[in-house]
Amino acid sequence: MQNLQSLFNLRHLLQSKTILFIILAFAFGVICRYEWIVYADKISEFAFNGQIMINTNDGYYFAEGARDLLAGFHQDNDFSPITLPLSKLIYIIASFGIFKFESILLYLSVFCSSLIVIPLILMGREIGNKGVGLIAALISVITHSYYNRTMAGYLDTDMLNIVFVAFCLWAVVRFSIKKDLISCFVISFSFLLNLWWHPSSRYVSLSLLAFFVLWAIIFDRDRRNLFFIMFGLAGLCNIPVIEKMALITLLLVIVKYEYLSAKIFVVFFIGVLGVFLATLNIPGILGSINSYFSPSSVVGSEIYFYNVSKTISELGDIDLAYFCERISNHWLVFIFSLLGYGFLCYQKRVFLVALPVIGFGFMALFFGLRWTIYAIPVMAFGFGYLLNWAVWKIQIDNKFAKPTSIIFLLLGILPLICFVYFKSTSNEQTNLIYLITIIIAFGVFFGIFALKNFKIPNLILLFVITLYSLIPAFLHINAYKGPTVLLSVEANALEKLKNQSSREDYVFAWWDYGYAIKYYSDVKTLIDGGRHSGDDNFFVSYGLLKPQIYSANMARLSVEYKEKSFQNQSSEQLLSQMMKDYNFSDPNDFVSNINKVKLPPKTREIYYFLPDRMLDILPTISRFSRLDLRNGDSFGPFTFIQSYPRVDNNGNIIVNPDMVIQKDLKFIYDRQIRRPVNTFIQITYDFAMRPKKTIYNFDSLGELFVILQPDFGRIFVMDKEIFNSTFIQLYLLENYDHDLFEPILSEGGMLKIYKLKK
Repeated sequence: MQNLQSLFNLRHLLQSKTILFIILAFAFGVICRYEWIVYADKISEFAFNGQIMINTNDGYYFAEGARDLLAGFHQDNDFSPITLPLSKLIYIIASFGIFKFESILLYLSVFCSSLIVIPLILMGREIGNKGVGLIAALISVITHSYYNRTMAGYLDTDMLNIVFVAFCLWAVVRFSIKKDLISCFVISFSFLLNLWWHPSSRYVSLSLLAFFVLWAIIFDRDRRNLFFIMFGLAGLCNIPVIEKMALITLLLVIVKYEYLSAKIFVVFFIGVLGVFLATLNIPGILGSINSYFSPSSVVGSEIYFYNVSKTISELGDIDLAYFCERISNHWLVFIFSLLGYGFLCYQKRVFLVALPVIGFGFMALFFGLRWTIYAIPVMAFGFGYLLNWAVWKIQIDNKFAKPTSIIFLLLGILPLICFVYFKSTSNEQTNLIYLITIIIAFGVFFGIFALKNFKIPNLILLFVITLYSLIPAFLHINAYKGPTVLLSVEANALEKLKNQSSREDYVFAWWDYGYAIKYYSDVKTLIDGGRHSGDDNFFVSYGLLKPQIYSANMARLSVEYKEKSFQNQSSEQLLSQMMKDYNFSDPNDFVSNINKVKLPPKTREIYYFLPDRMLDILPTISRFSRLDLRNGDSFGPFTFIQSYPRVDNNGNIIVNPDMVIQKDLKFIYDRQIRRPVNTFIQITYDFAMRPKKTIYNFDSLGELFVILQPDFGRIFVMDKEIFNSTFIQLYLLENYDHDLFEPILSEGGMLKIYKLKK
């Protein structure tokens, strides 16, 4: 076993191109992620207190934990993640007082996610070709899936999930070549960090180690592999981090100073294996795997709720072309990446160990696009390896080297210049800044490594093809302009609510807003990004979609029973508890008569947070309560259409291609079927954004209700059930029951907050 000195030979590293490549690729990843910041900085609605807000819901979860760590306290049962690594990382950085807290939330993913370039370039160095690692790093760091989940403002664990996996792969490749102790240290410490940072990553780590064992048995029966396996097992032991670090340190010292005889090594190996097996929690692993293959929407034996996985886009089916783009930016790059990985495994069989990592990425075809992120670094490395091999196989006569280099250079630069010119003639100045910055970065790279060897056309061709393989990623970044989780008006409203509420109060809102509400208002919610199963969502969905008395009673019951479950440490489903206490055996019967039940004593306030953007997801929200609780069957279709209409030459309102409102407003032609309008309401706003309603009652037996907001250029067509819902009545119409609700805050056509009086 080689000693640790090989890792810290800085002189050797600095004399090589490794450090320079890492700096270049890291800067490239950071610069690309700044494009969204440049874009968002020009939209005032995305800023709060002078800082751009984040664009992922879960980010506010970790921000809440860091905030509470800085404050030194949090309230009981608020689910604040003060023990999670990302919250602690934010807290540690904020503790230095150098950066604003909100700036850390915005920029942390930019720098952490770009660290993926390090293990990829080091992996290329291990196989004797740093250029392969550089190409893989440039592609990986901005591939569609990875960029989407690690862009600026995307505060989530994905910023380091794949980074740690890539370090594990580097350790495997390094050990297969050098059989050194530092590789053992890297694999154990990478496994440790991977499991500490994201416990669900244990499946990837376990698969990696298992495939290394298979590789060693089939291709490399070197006894030194047992050391690597032992260190890997130590890193995977499910014990506290401090104890695991102590175990790894002990093994390092013993192996480093050669205190192990063959018999003592066997004892240590068996001991580490025993700890690993004893803490493996096989039932938990099998249960997690089973949840993906047979997700259940059943709670208990009598109540059925809607399966939340049906509403999460990341868990939905994806087509093959989109799958290829998510992993390699373009289907052509994907094909060459796959071929390259196969060729890489043929020439360097140790890369077969990476098969489970690719396998997890390919699971996206069955379980949703969030899995694609795993395959990215390995596929990119395969592409870089094949590209490098093919380009250097080309033989060009020396007398043609210079003109060939010029042709290759023009092929690479001219299309980009044309593209920048085209963008400069438009108003998309952020795109221009972004593209120019990318070109400058590549110009630096080319100046250092290409112009110095201008008579080597192969090097220039390698640069050009790499650049072309990145263009789909540039275009994606240029077009991917996601909004922030909250708009400034929403964040301001939640901060005002914080001054009127207490930490024990609840805010009634859909789970998309749960974490942000808890962060800005420091209150509790029934559902959020981590608590939105079918049975959790049912109460809020019911409260938003049912008439006001039903909503008010359900809100009070769900909150008081939630607090009661905390006190009793009960795991029983809330609706089951309610039914028992009120002597109901049929869940449908209970929720139908909830307007008549006697409510428990009020222990805290409940606020309804009703933002305008919740209208966009109202059909999704409705799925969780519009169902038969005895079998989970949906109650069937309903009508709720939000549209930005136009008026034709005859004065008819064109809602959409299939729906037209007659000029006199009394009838709607829905797919050529004439349907009477019950009520038509026009809502206009004065300068203070106070609504003025003009109501036309047409046909009391009519099926459809229409709400027109000319100031917003939109119209709503809905059936009676949705029209009478608490959300529509409180938010759009402000027809609130004065005995049940009290308006707290109104931002015109943007959001409203009500307090429940019962």
